[in-house]
Amino acid sequence: MQVPERNMMRPLTVVEHVKLAAYFVANFRRADAFVRADAAVIRAYQLAHIKSLIAFAYREVPFYRAKYSQVGLHPSDIRTWDDFAKVPTVSKAELVAQAPKDLLANRKRNDHLIVSRSSGSSGVILDVRYDGSYVARQRPTKTRMFKHAFGLSPFDKQINISTSHYPYRSIAGLYKINYVHSRLSVPELIDSLVASRPDFVRCLPSLLLEMVKHRMAGELSKLTLKAVSTNSEYSSQLQRDYLANFFGCPVFDEYSSEELSTMALQCQHQAYHLQEDLSYVEITDTRTDSVLSPKEIGEITGTSLINNVMPFIRYRQGDLASVDATTQCRCGSRTRIFTNISGRRNAEFTCRDGRKIPSARLLDWTYELVLQHKLPALQFQLVQTSLTEVQFKFVPFQAVPNEQFQRIAEDTFRHNFGGEFSLVCEPVESVEKTEAGKHLPIRSLVESRL
Repeated sequence: MQVPERNMMRPLTVVEHVKLAAYFVANFRRADAFVRADAAVIRAYQLAHIKSLIAFAYREVPFYRAKYSQVGLHPSDIRTWDDFAKVPTVSKAELVAQAPKDLLANRKRNDHLIVSRSSGSSGVILDVRYDGSYVARQRPTKTRMFKHAFGLSPFDKQINISTSHYPYRSIAGLYKINYVHSRLSVPELIDSLVASRPDFVRCLPSLLLEMVKHRMAGELSKLTLKAVSTNSEYSSQLQRDYLANFFGCPVFDEYSSEELSTMALQCQHQAYHLQEDLSYVEITDTRTDSVLSPKEIGEITGTSLINNVMPFIRYRQGDLASVDATTQCRCGSRTRIFTNISGRRNAEFTCRDGRKIPSARLLDWTYELVLQHKLPALQFQLVQTSLTEVQFKFVPFQAVPNEQFQRIAEDTFRHNFGGEFSLVCEPVESVEKTEAGKHLPIRSLVESRL
């Protein structure tokens, strides 16, 4: 089955491939050691890059020059982290409203750039542009991530199930990556995996769950995987544990976006370690944009350290989390750790008194319903339609005694979240996905009163 690319990135040129391999050889050892450096060394590295990036953006990118000039900010004002915290934040909606040329460095040829489309769960589409040097700077860190997580070797075969091909398929013939389009049918995806026999698979968690519940799931038992990485969608640890048990290998979650690359990856102890040489992450107050103290939950705000074509500086990601800067993980990494990842701001449920229920808690409830109470669901979606009503839509793969299930769902929902919501369970033929093929398990149609 031929599936059109939603997001066709141009491949690297021969020269760019050579530069990628050369950069990787020259920098992988440094990247490999970076996560064990002293925190002060990591911070100094980031601040130096940020100072340079702001000066570059002010000089070369019309959008940032205008934005900073409007508030009287000059790059020479940025000397410390406190200074950086005063730099205005940026939202996706703000960037989408700009002419594309105003977001790019003046000396970059738009027709030669690599374009990746970002939509995520926000529904707002932004074309993210970068060049071959971005890919080269990203690769040592990405390889280090998987080496530390599960021992990725240069000879392992990787399959990415995604909506587009990345611009390269190997580094000088090593670290080979094959691509399978995520819009293929589930049987076709299973056939592709079985035929390819990869060592490592990266995929949307909802798509993996569809595959393991399919009637052909037994074919997947022929795989001998070293690891699986979930990405691009929020998933619960319960879901990943379920997948790990099915595949018989570790399942790591990757927190990333098109705008900021990979921000964090789980280690073998399930800690989300920030990838501090790809981006600098802050947690900011959703109302004031001020930087919150460690372990306070707020909005993830990031600065890409590797995109000099289309800079993202203090970019509000739209997800909620906190950061722990003090806990020493047993894996040996000394980078900060994401904690309390709570999902999208626009997926929180709002109570009548203004309290918020994080989407992470809601997702845990849905999966307990599927696992513990045996709801035979291929997909599901929990939607808040008003301050008093919630709908639970699910795609059954066998007949469901709806009255009995409705009672179980109501009782467990009330136990977890109180009795102020009425819950309606509705079997459906399909659950709508985003243009990017992502499944949104938690949605709120209620405007948040921040």
